Amino acid sequence: MHNSWRQLLFVGAIMSLGGCSLFGGGGNYQQSTSAQALQMPPQLSPPKTESTYAIPPASGLGAPSSQMSSANGALSTQAGQAGVLPKVAGMKLEQAGPFHWLRVDAPPGVVWPKIKAYFQAHGYSFVEANPRSGVLITNWKESAHGLPKGFLGMLIRNIVASGERERYVVRLVGAHDGKATDVFLSEQGAIKAKDSQGDLVWQWQPPNPAKEATTLQALMVYMGMPKQEAKAMLAASHAPMGQLYTLAEEGGTPVLKTEQPFAIVWPQVGLGLDRANLVVEKQDRAEGIYAVKYVGESQSTPLQRLFGGGSVLNHGARFEIKVVSQGGAVLIYAMNTEGKPLPAKGAREVLEQLLGSLQ
Repeated sequence: MHNSWRQLLFVGAIMSLGGCSLFGGGGNYQQSTSAQALQMPPQLSPPKTESTYAIPPASGLGAPSSQMSSANGALSTQAGQAGVLPKVAGMKLEQAGPFHWLRVDAPPGVVWPKIKAYFQAHGYSFVEANPRSGVLITNWKESAHGLPKGFLGMLIRNIVASGERERYVVRLVGAHDGKATDVFLSEQGAIKAKDSQGDLVWQWQPPNPAKEATTLQALMVYMGMPKQEAKAMLAASHAPMGQLYTLAEEGGTPVLKTEQPFAIVWPQVGLGLDRANLVVEKQDRAEGIYAVKYVGESQSTPLQRLFGGGSVLNHGARFEIKVVSQGGAVLIYAMNTEGKPLPAKGAREVLEQLLGSLQ
């Protein structure tokens, strides 16, 4: 084993010194045919540009910088020129059920450049950076998970790809008085693996709430909180909590119900959908609608689907999830793609799937 590592490091050192010319190539990677681009599996549709959770295309991760709006480009330039940002005084790690988020005692306009600077400092660029909606989406980046740190890890990454990618989706929600900001964060991963046909394709990784929580901890340290204090705050936030969402009926229609405010429920539902294999393809906060696609395993047999029976949760099925405030509560409905409520049995299946990720 030790000899294998020595050989690998030796080969890597030689390759880094000699480049591809050792093999007779001129370094024209764009015209190389030795490495074919991976193909998207046929059951996954290409991501829409407005999608929050779309899987990366196999030929490249995220949108090229030339496709970003001029406003987003200006934001990236400003963040890169900001230099050392001032510390933030008041920060607290909040928890509700399986969700963690960061409460910062500063308005969104102050928090926004700090969040951008953190991810830029970790080598990320952005495919979406919209300060009006408060949504920040990083590019896909190769994951260093499982690799040693330092020079050895860097050398290994230069020789072989890890076959794993990750990105982050961040939502900033301002308080009603404009003096505080809630920061919600989602980590998404993809792994290169063989499909049922034996082809290498990008596939979703399971959600990783623990990594999301530790990233929020790292954000607090970046913004000025002592490391030990941030670590203790994360440890204290794992206390068990009561049930926040319940499955109920409203006028005979199944709904999920919660007493939390809409501003907290909306980003929680977005994170919950991702964890429930209901990939968000489009979202409209003003209308309270998430357009989603089910990417999990089909819950019906082919024969049941042929005759219209069985479950509505079949791979590739699309729905709309509607989040509305009503009185002192927030209700969540399962709709079809035409905006009409699903039949009671199907609505209950979709809502139970989502409920499992909200508990």
